[in-house]
Amino acid sequence: MIAIIANPSERPVISEFFELFKTPWEFYRQGHRYEVVLCAGDSQFDESAAKLVLTYAGRPLSCDCQENVRVAPRGEYARILSYQGTRIPIYGDCVTFPQKTAEVLLDEATRQPAACLDIVGESMRARIGYDLFSEVRTLLTTGQPPDHAGIPTLELHIALLRDFIIASGAPLAEIPPAPDGYPFIACLTHDIDHPSIRQHKFDHTMFGFLFRAIFGSLLELVRGRVSVSDLLSNWTAALKLPLVDIAAQIRNLMAAGCEIGLHGIDAWRDSSCGREELDEIRQITGAREVGVRMHWLYFDERSPLSLENAGATYDSTVGYNETVGYRAGTTQAYKPLQATRLLELPLHVMDTALFYPDRLNLSPREARKRVGNIIDQVSKFGGGIIVNWHDRSIAPERQWGRFYEDLVDELKSKGAWFSTAAQAVAWFQKRRSVVFESISWEADTLRVKVAVQGSDNVPSLRLRIHNPRRSGQVTAIGSPASVGDINISLNSSIDVRIPLGSSKEMILPTKIIVNSWVTTYGT
Repeated sequence: MIAIIANPSERPVISEFFELFKTPWEFYRQGHRYEVVLCAGDSQFDESAAKLVLTYAGRPLSCDCQENVRVAPRGEYARILSYQGTRIPIYGDCVTFPQKTAEVLLDEATRQPAACLDIVGESMRARIGYDLFSEVRTLLTTGQPPDHAGIPTLELHIALLRDFIIASGAPLAEIPPAPDGYPFIACLTHDIDHPSIRQHKFDHTMFGFLFRAIFGSLLELVRGRVSVSDLLSNWTAALKLPLVDIAAQIRNLMAAGCEIGLHGIDAWRDSSCGREELDEIRQITGAREVGVRMHWLYFDERSPLSLENAGATYDSTVGYNETVGYRAGTTQAYKPLQATRLLELPLHVMDTALFYPDRLNLSPREARKRVGNIIDQVSKFGGGIIVNWHDRSIAPERQWGRFYEDLVDELKSKGAWFSTAAQAVAWFQKRRSVVFESISWEADTLRVKVAVQGSDNVPSLRLRIHNPRRSGQVTAIGSPASVGDINISLNSSIDVRIPLGSSKEMILPTKIIVNSWVTTYGT
């Protein structure tokens, strides 16, 4: 059990952090003994009541030797800390400890330690030189600048905390953010900006399409960026323009099990407009629950509440127009701090960001490398990779379909669970429903009682038990546990005793296997 000592104003962000790092925790209670105490800032408490005490703060504390602490206040750019060869941006204040020799966490600019460790008997004390929950708040509200888009910063904060706990010798139980039997979730979505070009009646949208399909394709052929078959395909699409029937296509998509969501216009800033837009989708599809992604990824700090009040089931807008990566620093669905029930399924990869001349303007080879890095990270941390590939990028007039096909093949080869956006959100809701009703360690046996709710139509969860290392093996931070993790398939409430050293894979509840789908958005 992790006990938290923090300013009461941070309760919402702390609660959300521990939905992303799904492990037993509570706010500190005087007189109780814990495996881990995490203190955010200055506080007086019995440090002997825990195997591991972690103190996070980006300013000098009363417990610090003042001459051994150097303040690095926030500037125009993030400070970069290096952990196990990985860069972690820090967006708030940071302190370093120049007199310490620990190299777990280093300031990239000064090469000074940004964390210090002390072993006291059988216990470990760690002082980390930034404010964890302030950083999480920044990531889930303001988000990361494009310069750091490729870094899953929030997942790295979780990994660092997890590694400290395991290396201290404290046991740890968690629900990883990946469905049982899969390394991660792949969610393929398609924004349909213009459901029926022929309805634009000779406006700039129709003329833009015709110009790009006819003359733009010819210019791209001369430049060697498209083939003759692509040119002919675009010209054929221009000729077929009067014959396109979007209603028939929607019916076919729904019959195939695809999801139709709202590609909203004004819902992000006006809940009454949002209700009207959502009702249009409900009338077309007959679906009661509808998700949203906004045109041009329009979003501000009031949008979560506006979309929630409009009746959206989830949103998938938080991402970048100009690049690809992790705007919120996470691979996971999360609840925006302004909302009470709405989940955000963050967008990671968008076609136009990769290939538009005024965006990244990458070649297919460069784009494969950029997206491949994201796939590797999601394979490591779990969660999902959410892709937006516009319908006219697969077909005329952009002709980026070959890259998309290769991307799908790559995701298949990695063993991803392919889901609609609604299914992905349902799985994360199921994980969020988990309650650790009790957990206790008796010698070499763990007794755990876990309650689970949520849909049976998505894959099972997984309960992971990290076997503790011998206390004091600080240099082992970042390496796998010595005996190996114990993984238990979890699809219903359980009350079990688990001997440490058991088989790495234990199946208690029945697994559920479901088909995978592809999500389609449109209005």
